[in-house]
Amino acid sequence: MNKWFYSATCKGLLILLAHICIVVSVVSFVWVGSSAGLRYLVPFEKVPGEYEATAQFENRMKELSMDVLDQLDVKAKYETNGSYNPDKLIDVVRYANGDLDQDGKNHSGIAYRLKDLERWSRTYENAYESEESWEQFLHDYVTTVIVCLKQDGSYYYYYGDDFRNKMASGELGFAANGEFVSKEEKLNSILEDDNSTAGYGEVLDQEGQKLYTDCWNLGLGPEVLKESYPLDGAANLVELANTNERWNGKLADAYHALSGTLSVISSDLKDYKEAPGGWEEGNTNYSYLYVDYDDGQIYSNRQEFQDIKEIDHYQEKIKKAGAYVIVTPKLAGFKSSFNNPAQSAQEWKNSIVESHKIIGRDTNYVFMASVDTTYSVPDAFESDREYYQEVVPYITIACELAWGTLILFFILLVCLTVSSGHSLRSERNEIVLSGFDRWKTEIAAIFVILLWGASMYLLSEWGSGYATAYDYYYYSDIWQEGGLPIYNMVMAGAITFISCLFFFWFYLSMVRRIKAHTLWKNSMAKSVADIVARGWQQKKTTSKVVIAYILFLLIEFVTWGSTPLMVIGILVNIGVGIFLVRYALSRQKIKKGLVEIAKGNVNYKIPLDDLRGETLEIAQTINRLGEGLNRALEKSVRDERLKTDLITNVSHDIKTPLTSIINYVDILKRENFQDPKIQNYLNILEMKAQRLKTLTEDVVEASKVSSGNVKLEFMTLNLVELIYQVEGEYEEKFEARNIKVILNMPDEPVTVRVDGRRMWRVFANIFNNAAKYAMEGSRVYADLMLQPGTAKFILKNVSDQQLNISADELTERFIRGDVSRSTEGSGLGLSIAKNLTELQGGTFELYLDGDLFKVLITFPRVRRLTKEKEIKKERTERVPQAGGTEVTGEPQKNTKTEGMPEAPSQTMNQTSESGIK
Repeated sequence: MNKWFYSATCKGLLILLAHICIVVSVVSFVWVGSSAGLRYLVPFEKVPGEYEATAQFENRMKELSMDVLDQLDVKAKYETNGSYNPDKLIDVVRYANGDLDQDGKNHSGIAYRLKDLERWSRTYENAYESEESWEQFLHDYVTTVIVCLKQDGSYYYYYGDDFRNKMASGELGFAANGEFVSKEEKLNSILEDDNSTAGYGEVLDQEGQKLYTDCWNLGLGPEVLKESYPLDGAANLVELANTNERWNGKLADAYHALSGTLSVISSDLKDYKEAPGGWEEGNTNYSYLYVDYDDGQIYSNRQEFQDIKEIDHYQEKIKKAGAYVIVTPKLAGFKSSFNNPAQSAQEWKNSIVESHKIIGRDTNYVFMASVDTTYSVPDAFESDREYYQEVVPYITIACELAWGTLILFFILLVCLTVSSGHSLRSERNEIVLSGFDRWKTEIAAIFVILLWGASMYLLSEWGSGYATAYDYYYYSDIWQEGGLPIYNMVMAGAITFISCLFFFWFYLSMVRRIKAHTLWKNSMAKSVADIVARGWQQKKTTSKVVIAYILFLLIEFVTWGSTPLMVIGILVNIGVGIFLVRYALSRQKIKKGLVEIAKGNVNYKIPLDDLRGETLEIAQTINRLGEGLNRALEKSVRDERLKTDLITNVSHDIKTPLTSIINYVDILKRENFQDPKIQNYLNILEMKAQRLKTLTEDVVEASKVSSGNVKLEFMTLNLVELIYQVEGEYEEKFEARNIKVILNMPDEPVTVRVDGRRMWRVFANIFNNAAKYAMEGSRVYADLMLQPGTAKFILKNVSDQQLNISADELTERFIRGDVSRSTEGSGLGLSIAKNLTELQGGTFELYLDGDLFKVLITFPRVRRLTKEKEIKKERTERVPQAGGTEVTGEPQKNTKTEGMPEAPSQTMNQTSESGIK
């Protein structure tokens, strides 16, 4: 895949295009669905040419028929013989239960006149919603009822005032049962506490005989209303409950039914009286006819449809209107002018007609509805038909646009899925994660969902508020403009755009997590799973803990609330507390031991006193672990010292005879032998001696560097000038092999904190390596790049020899890229360069791609300081490093410019010219 596909610009354009496609698709779906019906969005579904053949037309007929039947339901409650009857008797129990069967009879025993309920409900609601105090409302509209239990198990009810008066006159009285509560206190308590229950004792008559076994407040609060209007068949509900066995003991249910009816009947009547007509004859092309054969009732908005004997004739007229539907209890009797009558029959019968209360369960009925397709009346049907005729040529285009943009959206989604996580800046095709991608998976999901939900809420609030304000101030219906649902389309587009925005945010994050293999690793579920897995691995210990915890819960359950056993529970809790404290102290000791050993104090021993059980075993194991680490460290140090001593001693032993050889070769060359063979032998001997000397010095240097036994003198160094100097030193070598060096250096200084002499060695080894092993006649590219906080140097060349080893092997000692051992070089150069780089706080990386050889060196950048501040900082810094490396703050003496080392001596040059690969 081309790299341009990974660019942020390309991905941003794809995301923008995907948002446009999905918004266009959804808006097209909404427009087609509202104009013709969703069924025509199905591929290959032909869009009808006439509005009457569309699903939208049928849906409008369904909606209007539902409104008509709703109104008939309401009319059945309040009308008698087709007219509003304010004297109609309303069964309160049926009304409160939502039963519309109000035939003017008192079936339940609790019934009021419709006009009384209307006035009562209006007065009750106004008082409840007024600014009167709650106490004033209770005083004016609420009373108290006392329930008394008779000896035969029946009940007798008193109003609160009546009960108090009878107590005061001596007709009733509380029995003296030896309590410390006076009769007056009992009376006040039972009258004032509407939440009280049985328990006030026996009630006696005026002759001292037990009349009731107990009494209490009914306890319904504001539902116990003062009855301002007469009840049918009784003076009030209390009298009804006292005289009617059906309601004796169920007075609370009676008050519930009454308060429930009063709370809704006023608004129901208001809806009934203010119900929009719209479908009266002369105002609409819609006609309906409902006939109940069982009751002989007929309902219609046409004056001519009033004779039940002429139903067959009316049916023919309905059919001739143009668009019609006829519904009967039998599906076989269903008739309509719609395209799919078989699909519509069940829905019209069950969901539209028989869902209304006016239709009895086994009623013999017929419902007919029609629309005059000549549209003689300019109603909503006529305006919708005109609009449809205007837009029908574009509906097919809109369908194709909806599906085309939807398919394109999924194509773009696939492209974004493939490119997500990749970047032009990433090395080796690594997946780049954003900050949000590093959140816990579950937390990220919850955050996006909550933010999306809040956005949807704010959008809906803004949309409805804007539409309402627009309609109010401009007297214009923004919901519908010329038949076009502008508001719905705008809201659908906005919701789709915002939802798509959150979808891509979350989806692409999940894709990057999957590619980087962090979706599961960086999840809370994995953390829980790891805990469970660790518990399973240590199932012996966990089993003990679980069993102990279950026993603890059982003891808590048994002893909870039991006074005799509560002492045991308290002792168990104290024991658990002591155990947890001791366990925490043990863990603290073990943690301290681990911290000390981690710091390098392998001689530290965890105190074993006061440790028991498994914590004691863990502490002993950690102590043994420290002893093992100490022995291994001592052995490692001893081996490293022996190795270094061996290398140093052998190197010194080799230097002594080698120096003699070099001196004698020099003396022999001064004799000016004329024999060319002798001159050639001396040259070869000198070359091999110098190579052996270089190898010896490299071995010593490599040993010191790898063990960290070098002294570093840090300074602020300009890498740009250093690289130019090193390249100049090896210019002749590059020209000798016809190799061109391409330098790409920044214009500004690049300062790092390093040892100048050691840094010279690093770059000298790298450039020397390129001069010797790059393909003759090729180019060497040296780039110094600035990144936030770091400086990165990259050197690339094509190798002259086949690189048949890995990049890691090239940095090992005595490894060279060429197979032949006849050339110069010890194979230590890259190893020395890597170790020196890492000792100075940088990173050294090699990359091999076929014969392409690339070196990548990275150092942190430092701010350029003034000379006085730099000298002060260098004098105050003296930080020892691991492995014996010493950092001194003394500035380097031999600098050409600020922080720039002088070119190394001839010996240094000879050393740096050792074989690198």
